[in-house]
Amino acid sequence: MTPMTQCQPATVPVHKAFDPVALFQIRRGYRANWNDLRFSVELDAEQWTLRVQGCSEERVLYSGRRGSLGAAKTAAAEFALFRQGGIGYCQSPEALAGRIEWKEYW
Repeated sequence: MTPMTQCQPATVPVHKAFDPVALFQIRRGYRANWNDLRFSVELDAEQWTLRVQGCSEERVLYSGRRGSLGAAKTAAAEFALFRQGGIGYCQSPEALAGRIEWKEYW
């Protein structure tokens, strides 16, 4: 009878597919100022991240994530309106978000 030999799996190099997205991601976003507040809305891998800060400070007053650019801008405007005038403010967040001059950056 012949002695049993152990089988060794062959090592085969694994070639990964080229994925340019995995290499880098270009930042895309929008910035705006309104009264004493600074807004930023930035696209990450899956959603839009919004931040509201005071113009004279770096502290983030409000941040959130939304599924679309319009929803993120509206959420930033809604926070700003509530902070400035409370519930009785006379314009809608959608209207304010549309009137604010958003500057795109890459």
